[in-house]
Amino acid sequence: MPRIALTLWSIVEGNIVEGASPLLAAARQVAVLLMVGMVLTAGGLGTPVLADPLYPDLSLLMQSDAAYDAGAAGKMVTANPDDLLFRVMGPQTPNSMRKADIVNFVGSLGGWSGNLWFNVDATKKAFEKGYWGNAYSSANSYKAYVDYFAEVNQALTAAGHRAFNGIGLETEGSYLQKTSAFLGHSGSVGNYLDSKGLTTAKIAVTNSYKGAMADLDVDLQTIQAYNFDDGDPTGFATPSPASAQSLASSIAGTLAANYPEDPGILRDVVIMFSYEKIDETKFFGTDSAGSAVWDTPLFQQFLTDFKAQPHMGHTALGVYDVGTAFVKWETNLVPEIPEPSTTLLLLPGLLVLFLGRCRE
Repeated sequence: MPRIALTLWSIVEGNIVEGASPLLAAARQVAVLLMVGMVLTAGGLGTPVLADPLYPDLSLLMQSDAAYDAGAAGKMVTANPDDLLFRVMGPQTPNSMRKADIVNFVGSLGGWSGNLWFNVDATKKAFEKGYWGNAYSSANSYKAYVDYFAEVNQALTAAGHRAFNGIGLETEGSYLQKTSAFLGHSGSVGNYLDSKGLTTAKIAVTNSYKGAMADLDVDLQTIQAYNFDDGDPTGFATPSPASAQSLASSIAGTLAANYPEDPGILRDVVIMFSYEKIDETKFFGTDSAGSAVWDTPLFQQFLTDFKAQPHMGHTALGVYDVGTAFVKWETNLVPEIPEPSTTLLLLPGLLVLFLGRCRE
């Protein structure tokens, strides 16, 4: 029983033995029983008590598709990342979110003040299917992305919501050239942003783990640290402290080996890990026969081990497919009896004190 409840019990017991009338003594006993009952049942048995912290310590979150809703927005705010890459499908993509849906989601973010990125699906496949419209050529596909970015920001401003801080471009498998002359603030993308009145907009790009990190003249670069060409390290499907250490060492070593001249350059990027399944390859969050899920404590252990690797101490970390990650982290919570509220504990005590006054 909490200390405050034990103190109140002592007050009642003292009053009972000091010669109170049988009626008052019985009343005080009833008050004690009420107090104990309220302590034990406050909130109801089996009400989940969320872990603290509920989510691992991550700088960046990114969703794998555009399936966001108000519930997801609340989780994003609770996780409180520095950067949220909101992956936007083309406006003609079947079954994707439309402009009004994006506006509603951003409005649900409330007072969260991190960087919100309009991270477009810039793949050749999406462009060639006409998901970004038919008014653009492959050579100026970036204009389709910037135009939609500007359109959505105008809708957000009209609705009284915050706007996206910048545009994110997934360069792998796209028509985008991975050079500063194309992607940078002084390049084609930056100049077109300026022409649309988006002079303060930031630019982010995603890279493969072998991507060029040097001088792209952008504000944020991310690496999707999986799908290694020479095979993924084992251990994703067997979460344990040993697997956390092994994966951290293997992934960090592979990343640093691609920048032998200056592996420290990775401090300027965000390393993203995945909670999804790609081409039958299992990562941190995929359920399969005989495997378990990387819950919050184990995934946090992996992140801690990764930061301890050479050249990784100052590298920011993130998660791709955070929608799946949220489900995995939250379904591993253990139901507990909640702590009673202060109000519930004080009410019986006030009743005891009132009965004591009646005796005088």
